[in-house]
Amino acid sequence: MVTSTTVPFSAPNKKDRVARRGWPEIVGIVEASVWRRRGHSGACENFDPNGEDAFVHNNLEKRDDIPHWNTCPRWFELASSLKRCLLHRITYMQSQYYWSEIASVCAECGSDLLKNVLGAKYLVNKDDVKGLLIPYPEEAECVQVTVGVGNDTFAEQRLKEYVKNVKFYGVDPILQSGEPYKKMGDYYQLAVASKPGQLNASVLINGHYTWQMVEAITLEELLINRLKLPMIDFLFLDIEGAEYKVLPQLSSTGALANKTVICQINVELHGPLPDYGMDAFMFSRVIKSLIFQSNYLPLWVPKPTSHHRFFLIDWKSPECVQKYFTHWC
Repeated sequence: MVTSTTVPFSAPNKKDRVARRGWPEIVGIVEASVWRRRGHSGACENFDPNGEDAFVHNNLEKRDDIPHWNTCPRWFELASSLKRCLLHRITYMQSQYYWSEIASVCAECGSDLLKNVLGAKYLVNKDDVKGLLIPYPEEAECVQVTVGVGNDTFAEQRLKEYVKNVKFYGVDPILQSGEPYKKMGDYYQLAVASKPGQLNASVLINGHYTWQMVEAITLEELLINRLKLPMIDFLFLDIEGAEYKVLPQLSSTGALANKTVICQINVELHGPLPDYGMDAFMFSRVIKSLIFQSNYLPLWVPKPTSHHRFFLIDWKSPECVQKYFTHWC
């Protein structure tokens, strides 16, 4: 079980501290985003720019809610400012606008600014782009897990160029799609879903996606019982629609709560929504569960095509703060 004991943070050297310059201005920009609002008619209901309503207030972590706040106060102030803005914006957004507007809301609240300040890198593969934060120190041991290889390991190869000391684990239900991962690390012929058993999944066979029944296990079973990973640095999640039921497991009350720490997640949310048994209201609930009830914040959400792509960071766990945000302490 993962505990919340305080991790002693080591101070970055003089060169690293250069990145701290402009911190008050950056916090100010993110804070100011709380009061900005796009001019889309009907996108927000009952938006009150003059105060913080009880719902937002109750869902925003305070100093006393994070025992290790004083170990890295600058980072926690910055991240909580971003979360405050996101809470305000999505609390008042109607569900039919979530798919089209969530990328803009994240950008206006300062996600892209924070991504750039943190020096995020891009990992480009055949049809996707993922985000990456470099660990501190750069030679730190890291763990990467890909769920849904899809016959494409370009992003993992680029990750290895940036981070030298990585242990790789890959999962895909179709051997043909997953075998390329063997060049990176350990490959397992498995599918992941919200429940174990038979799953009608969209799988890549001979370069084309088709629906096929596959045997599936849960993400909890994979990470905790099969791989036995108490901490994961980089999780790539592309599970062809099953993500809508798997992502809520990352919430503070989900199946993975207090069992493992996942610092960075790149996840593809598939559309059109009806093709995956989803509607606008259900999609909005998934987004709310991530932002309201988990340790995660979106650091980058590009404009959607037929799919959405989210780069999420765990901004609260001591292990992740120590490894990825300590230069902002």
